[in-house]
Amino acid sequence: MGSAVSFDREFANKLREEYKLIQFFPSRQMVTQSGLDAEVKKELLMMFSDLNGEEIAKLGDLSTYTREQIRELARSKEFEKLGLKGKSTQKIIPFGEVRQAIGEGWELVSKLDDTDEAIVRLPK
Repeated sequence: MGSAVSFDREFANKLREEYKLIQFFPSRQMVTQSGLDAEVKKELLMMFSDLNGEEIAKLGDLSTYTREQIRELARSKEFEKLGLKGKSTQKIIPFGEVRQAIGEGWELVSKLDDTDEAIVRLPK
């Protein structure tokens, strides 16, 4: 039993080829794994370290950084905000600021002799 509808195989194949070229979501861009890694690391640094976009841009390709390196960048920025240098958890402040520092969570280590300064540190 035959069909009354004719089928043009060549025309159907042409339509299939054209269909393959259609972009259903032209505004979406393909994201590579390294691009996604870099974006996630950028967002983490912006959220947890207060690094700004310019400072992050200077770091280069974030996808090449390890988790530990990202953690260290965030940690060093936090230390910098607290007035600490390097990996030290202690700093010297005027003795008159000790009460305020303790209120902010610092611990008094000692008062420096012959000065009006004190050493405070982050809690252990």
